[in-house]
Amino acid sequence: MSSLAKLVLTACVLAIVAPAQSLTFWNTFDSNAAIQNSVVGPPLAFYGGGDRPYQTVVASTAYRPGVSGNALTLGPAPYLAGIRTHAIELPNPGAVLNPERGTIEAWWFNRQELAPYVNNAHTLFGQMPDCSYEAGMLLYVNHPAFWSTARVSFMIKLCGATVEVTSPVDGIAGAPLVNALNQWLHFAAVWDRAGIAGTTDRVRLYVNGQIVAKSTASTWGTTFGPVAAVAGAADWDLPYKYFVDEMKFWDAAKTTFDTHFGVYAAQIDGPGSAILGAYGGPPGWTYFTAITADPLNAGAGFGAGPWGGLFISPEEVLFQWTTQQAPFVGSLDAWGDSRFLWGPGALSALAGTTLYTVTHAVDPTSWVSPIVVVSWPTQVTL
Repeated sequence: MSSLAKLVLTACVLAIVAPAQSLTFWNTFDSNAAIQNSVVGPPLAFYGGGDRPYQTVVASTAYRPGVSGNALTLGPAPYLAGIRTHAIELPNPGAVLNPERGTIEAWWFNRQELAPYVNNAHTLFGQMPDCSYEAGMLLYVNHPAFWSTARVSFMIKLCGATVEVTSPVDGIAGAPLVNALNQWLHFAAVWDRAGIAGTTDRVRLYVNGQIVAKSTASTWGTTFGPVAAVAGAADWDLPYKYFVDEMKFWDAAKTTFDTHFGVYAAQIDGPGSAILGAYGGPPGWTYFTAITADPLNAGAGFGAGPWGGLFISPEEVLFQWTTQQAPFVGSLDAWGDSRFLWGPGALSALAGTTLYTVTHAVDPTSWVSPIVVVSWPTQVTL
């Protein structure tokens, strides 16, 4: 056993996470109780019907394993083709959203292709028919009959002109979602009337951290409506078909997002104690974590190595992964996570060492032609 591996088996990497800045709202969607108790910002409310000028079905809520903990989905209800449905709503959205700049981000998972008048559309946040009774923003996935595939889009009105993002590829509103079934996708709607990050872009839509649609218009208004629908939909074939998780609002036009399957570490029980784990992976998959002190990973080399961005010798990877034990090898739990604990004093032998780690997750049912997801590397100086 290599000296580094011996240390890792009895110690752990520490990671320093910067505190969240300008976070005005965060709901985990873990349960009915979580809906009514946001981590940050005001509670959400269950839609009771009767306050919309258009016909609306009151949806039920259900929960399944998500990106972190559980995710929200729609349960059984008397859904109708062509009719909107609401389950959750945010009263007074203007209390946590800024008309001049901001970000709405959430995770989305879809189990069935969208089809007009069957299960179309998915409204993650908002509605836009009239600013007198809706938020004036809309983050949604839709599949009209004249489009070849479903698209995700974002529009903002706020009692002014409607501004919607368009794809730079085809010039159509939103961006196409191709081969998007059965995987978590991260959506982020971003706006800044003065320009996002010093550019001429005023509104952007990101999918998994990449800009997929944008607009340079800034003519939306300044007035939010009294309520915003959250995790709504339309049509009839809806129960357990799509999921939303970890919705956050920021009072800033963000340009970077934590959208990847990742690894984390933190002190948990005083000096020398730690937890090392992975998050956001496919539940039940087998994970392989590689850890090294190779200096090739320093500076410009960070994220440029051949092992999912990591520089590590084949011998070191082979030894670690053939141990067939945590923290190197194990199974992701029902939430797509793994955790490994070390007690107090376990880190003293690694003081001053910079370690780099990356995790691969492999579908254990497809070893002949495996499907693999890879985390972004993490580095830390102990």
